[in-house]
Amino acid sequence: MDKIQYLDWLYYHIGRQLTDFELQIQNKEGFMSHRRKYSDVGFSKELKWLEYANARTLLKNEVVIDIDPEKDEDSSLFIRRIKNTVHDLLRHNKAHPKLIGVFESNRGVHIHIFDRDLFNMNDEEKRQYRTHYIKRFGGDLAKNSERVTISLEWAKHWKSGKIKHYLYGNFEGE
Repeated sequence: MDKIQYLDWLYYHIGRQLTDFELQIQNKEGFMSHRRKYSDVGFSKELKWLEYANARTLLKNEVVIDIDPEKDEDSSLFIRRIKNTVHDLLRHNKAHPKLIGVFESNRGVHIHIFDRDLFNMNDEEKRQYRTHYIKRFGGDLAKNSERVTISLEWAKHWKSGKIKHYLYGNFEGE
């Protein structure tokens, strides 16, 4: 899957065309383009713009747990902590399955949880729901809103140039 295929998958399959997330171009010199709705650039496949897009907003039905290594935490302990977190998420959600994907980001990982129940919540309920998961698993609380941008999957991170890629989860077969 490449970045454009992933964006289509997010919009049609995950977001069910009910959530028109925004894309943005960012760079380490501080440039941030105006945000553009996926429906404006994705439908027309403005490839030149999509090629440079490297950030997006959350979907209405998405929770992102942004976890970085703790100070002095070696990589094997960090990986174990992430695997335990994903295992807990998958086990906790057996009765009500959610799609969960882990992506390597700039310094740490983003754990994405896609839950259709969020479609039926108002903004405050969604914020509380996201905050619950983020606090429970030690993520960045700034990621509790659909207005925040995150690094775009299969794109270069604006600061490091490192490509955010899929590590594991339960996306297979979806």
